[in-house]
Amino acid sequence: MSFDIKVTHEPGLARVRIEGSAGIGRLLSLLKVLELDCRSWQAASVLLDLRDLQPALSDDEQLQAAEGAVLAFASRRKVALLATPGAAREAGGVRVFDDEGTARDWLLRP
Repeated sequence: MSFDIKVTHEPGLARVRIEGSAGIGRLLSLLKVLELDCRSWQAASVLLDLRDLQPALSDDEQLQAAEGAVLAFASRRKVALLATPGAAREAGGVRVFDDEGTARDWLLRP
């Protein structure tokens, strides 16, 4: 299994894009690493993009990812998760979107 992660900092948000082969276990482990790393980020919100994970996460796995993101990014004002359509729409304060523009609008709205 191989995956790539890219963190970019944009005005008002940090964008975390994960792509490639990573099961839910590896994703949850990665979120624990990001929990430590994000302490130095200036952004108030996080956009977690999981649309290019292979295989796509099931609805239950997307819920687990959202719960992991709540813990990892607890110090952030808002967290949005980009995932394939059909996912749970909200879990533990994390909103799930299938459209990046809609997610960005929600994250940057006061």
